[in-house]
Formats: sequence, structure tokens, C-alpha cells
Amino acid sequence: MSEIDAVSRNILRALSENSRMSYNEIAKRAGCSPQTAKKRVKWLEKEFGIKYVLEFDEEKLGLSAAYVTYAKFKSPPPTELLKKLLQMHDGPQFAALTKGDFDLIVYFSGRSNLDFSKWANWFRQQLDDCLADWQPAHIVGFWYGFFPLSPGTVARIPLEGSKKKMLMLLSQDARMPLGELAKKCGIPPSTAHYYLRKILGADYLRRCTILMERPPYPINSISFHSYHIGKQFMASNLKARHSLIRDEPPFSASNQLIMAFNAPGSFDDFWIRSFETLEECNAYTGAYVRIFTKVAVFSKMGIVMSVIHGALPVRNLDARKEYNQKLGIYDMMETD
Repeated sequence: MSEIDAVSRNILRALSENSRMSYNEIAKRAGCSPQTAKKRVKWLEKEFGIKYVLEFDEEKLGLSAAYVTYAKFKSPPPTELLKKLLQMHDGPQFAALTKGDFDLIVYFSGRSNLDFSKWANWFRQQLDDCLADWQPAHIVGFWYGFFPLSPGTVARIPLEGSKKKMLMLLSQDARMPLGELAKKCGIPPSTAHYYLRKILGADYLRRCTILMERPPYPINSISFHSYHIGKQFMASNLKARHSLIRDEPPFSASNQLIMAFNAPGSFDDFWIRSFETLEECNAYTGAYVRIFTKVAVFSKMGIVMSVIHGALPVRNLDARKEYNQKLGIYDMMETD
């Protein structure tokens, strides 16, 4: 894992929370001068491959059909074919080839369940000779994390003219300076400032943030879990969720926990975590399995070998603050 000092960690946390912070604001958060903040940001951009992106509230965009699917191949298709197929529709936001209990994971976000069904049927048809198993589930709530939306999905947001162009530019570089935005949109800086405020204040935009294309933890683990849902499950579930947050290393350049959400269907929970070594990954997986020994139906795990569509949203946030404890998914359930 890349070792960085407290100033750099504070800068990464600040950019993760709001990637449009000025260097003066970043300097205050990091406890350094604006000049040092600027130099350090440039270094961190190169060190971790930082990309500035937008985090959207998909439900407020009308994207109510969020699905994650894992697939197993009987014979692996060419990677270039998979990339081509994934790019032919706006719905797939993320896909990765994995090694383990499954070979492919795809995250899809669309306006309706019919959107997903149409795409899934078409995609499976194209891979008919290769697929051995296909297991989708409808996401009902994000506990933590997000997937950046594809340019095609962002393009469907109902804005017009220069506002639409500005949103598209920000989705590719959320830290783009106001003057550059104005120039590329062909509008005066004052108008650009007005449009920018409107976009950043829209209820469908959660924040301007970052992702690390060269994250400090090299091993990314994706796991799916299914349970016998009962009173014993609730005790194990609370213990596991507390562990997810408590085990976050406070001095790392990035979170180990990348994503967690609930998707009752082919499975109940989905997690993505990062680790320094495979041994650490296996140890954590074993500890998790022991927590759910009495209520587990199955756990499937795969290691990300390559991201072939979209990006993993690795960043540095306060997990205790950001983890959504109030989803209400288990509000009607009884505890021991």
C-alpha cells in the first residue's frame, strides 16, 4: 500500500467529499499552505490516477431499475467482444472480469425493470455459447458507495443547451475550472457561474467527488451473500455492519470498503472491499463467513482481474458518517 502523510490523507478526504474545493479550502482542511495544497493535489493525481466525477442520486433521475448480475462462463468470450457489447447500450454502468465463484459482474441502471429485461435478454443471447450461469438481483438500497454513470446515461438527463453541455463536461471532469467550462460551453463566465450553481444545487446530484484509477490497495474483492432471514440473522447482520465500518483503517489513502448494498433476489447483500494482499482478503472473508455461520445460505466471492466498463469508485470518505444506517430495509423485522 502506498504510504502517505496526514496532509495528503486530509486532501484526499476533502476531494472525496467535494472535488470542487478551492486550493484555499483544501489547505484549511489539510493544515498546509495553498501552494503546498496545489502541489500535493497534482502529485496525488499522478500517484493514484485521480479522476474527478459526479455522484448522482439515481432514483431522483428516474433510474429506478438498478440491477447487479454475476455470470459464470463455460467458455470465456473475447474481452473485446464483451467491451463492445457493454458499450452498445446506456444501461450498463460498470463491468469487471473476475476470478473465483463467478467470471463477470455487471451493474445496470435504467428507468424500468423492462429496460433491464430487454437488455439482459439481448446480452445473454449474444453470449449464448459462453454463459453457464446468469444471476441478477434488483438493488433496493445502497448502504454505501456508488457507481459513476455512463456518458450515455448522463446525456439523458433533461437539460438543454449549454446546461446539458456543462453537465456532460463535469461528468468527465468534475473539477474543471469555471473559465474552462465557460469557454467550452461558449458562454460568458457570469452565465457559466449561474448554470454551475444550478447544476451543483440540483437534487439529483449528491456531490462532486473522485475515484482512484490506481488505488493504494491492489486486491479488490466482490462478494454476494444470501441468508435465512430470521431473528438470528438480525444479530449477525448488525455485527457484520458494525465490523464493516469499524475495520476501516483511519490512516489509509483510501477506504477498504468501496460499496455495500441490499438486493433481495438471487442474493441479499453485495460488497466490494479492497485489500493489500490475498491473505488479508481470505482472512476477512473467513471472519465474515463465521459471523453468518448459522444463517448463511451461500457466499460467493470473486477477485477483480480487470475493469472492462466504467470504473471502481475507490475514494477516501468517513465511512462512519457516510454509511447509510437508515435505509429501513429491516424495519419490520423482529430481533432476539
